[in-house]
Amino acid sequence: MAAAALSAGAQPGLRAGLDAVYAGYRAFLVEHRPIAAALQGDARGLGRLDPGYADGEWFDRFEAPVLDALDAALCPLEAAVDATTPPTEALLARVLRGRIDAARLDPVLTLRAVRPDLAFDWASEALDLLLGWPSVSAAARRRLLVSYTDALVDLLRAWSVRAGRTVLPAVFRRLGLDAATDLFALYRDHAAPRLGGVSAALRGALAALRKALRAASVTTEGFRCGGAPIAALLRIEGLSTDPGALLDDALTRLDEEADALVAAATRVRPGAGVRRVMAELALDHAPPHRLLASTRVCVTELAAWVRDAGLVTLPPSPPVRVAAAPAYLRALAAACLDVPGPWRTAAGQGGGACFYLASPRPTDPPEVAQATARAFHRARLAWVSAHETYPGHLVEHLHRPRAAHEAFQIADSEVFIEGWAHYAEGLLVSHGFRGGDPAIALGVAWARVLRRLRMVAALRLHAGDTPPVVVEAMFRRVGYVSPGEARRETLRAIFEPTVFTYSLGRDLIEARREAALRRPGATLRTFHDALLGVGTVPLGLRPPDVAVTGG
Repeated sequence: MAAAALSAGAQPGLRAGLDAVYAGYRAFLVEHRPIAAALQGDARGLGRLDPGYADGEWFDRFEAPVLDALDAALCPLEAAVDATTPPTEALLARVLRGRIDAARLDPVLTLRAVRPDLAFDWASEALDLLLGWPSVSAAARRRLLVSYTDALVDLLRAWSVRAGRTVLPAVFRRLGLDAATDLFALYRDHAAPRLGGVSAALRGALAALRKALRAASVTTEGFRCGGAPIAALLRIEGLSTDPGALLDDALTRLDEEADALVAAATRVRPGAGVRRVMAELALDHAPPHRLLASTRVCVTELAAWVRDAGLVTLPPSPPVRVAAAPAYLRALAAACLDVPGPWRTAAGQGGGACFYLASPRPTDPPEVAQATARAFHRARLAWVSAHETYPGHLVEHLHRPRAAHEAFQIADSEVFIEGWAHYAEGLLVSHGFRGGDPAIALGVAWARVLRRLRMVAALRLHAGDTPPVVVEAMFRRVGYVSPGEARRETLRAIFEPTVFTYSLGRDLIEARREAALRRPGATLRTFHDALLGVGTVPLGLRPPDVAVTGG
């Protein structure tokens, strides 16, 4: 069934009710989670911070009643869905249920009440959006920055109080101090010059926060979200598995992928071993000052290869920009793609997508710049760029407007979104990018092991009781990473329990592809086009035949 066919035969009464719930959900984001709304393109929250990050009781007092009202409106509509309901309405009801349930789950899954780092990372995201939002006059931007500054002072003061009353997990206390430092640097360098400097109130609030966090009571535990929230997330994704079964499957697949990694290293240099071969690959990199230019060439090469190989339709789009990642993004990821959300008007697209890379900075010491360049050696840069641009996140984003309802564009299934990008890396190997370069095949094999290790780590840390030190040792032994990298990977599994979604999504997409390509007339391109044409709807909520034939 093509994506366009989903809209046929709508039931006016049911559709109107579902559209009203969707409008209510959008209003909820704008009012209570304005940063998330801005990321989707609704600028009405610019200059504000999510109130729940400053007020630990905000969810129960203000968000829960709104979600209860949306729930009450959706329940009778869900009950009206039956076998005669057109596919768009049936899927829309499931997607809205997932969005409401995800909004309830978020504070629990993310441990928002004990995560100062999360609050300050989101504040950095909000400031970055505010500074870069297109079609905002200088005077309006200054007014919004004044409003943002007031909200930021309130946020810092609120966390100073909370740090004195709450036992914080030690890892989040440390990450919170780092995130506050990155946030202040972003504000000082890009917002303060437009406001005549950093206000005394903001400096005082930051100093008080640092003092309160350093003096806060901490625990070595308290960082685990637990198995129940992860199970709830899997249900929102439309999956019937549980964390225990997911971990068992992940361990079986990890053994297979670890063997494949050894085999890939042998094809590059027989007898040398994975660690030595990967160290040799790291020597083949662009000079630090040329890394961004080399990345631009790689992205252009990938786009041409995707087009020539006929892997997926490439909708028309502005060229993707490649830029150095700002400081706060560097703390979260080595590479990421920033895209305009579906709620942003066409006139305000701001030039399309931007591929951010944590490239060497002019102020980096030579040894640091060289280490960064080695981390993005040519083979790794290929699969990282494929993940973020062609045929990964960027291509998935370009297909979103084909979805039959706007809600499908913001369904935000992390299993699908990250699963697609991870799956896209494998196409480099299966379809001979750069003539089937064995170095790239080794990089992709290692990336699969790394993502599977993250999956195992997240499930063991959050749904089990495995100590972080054991997880670190696993990353060193099976992932062939340095002790420092193993610590960073373990930290990521701690502060991002959903990191298991990459491997899970890839597994599900590969299973769908295998079933789809057994059907007469199906091709890889029609499979990909149909898969992407349903937006970011969870794979577990989609009818089995959607994403089988072309759209």
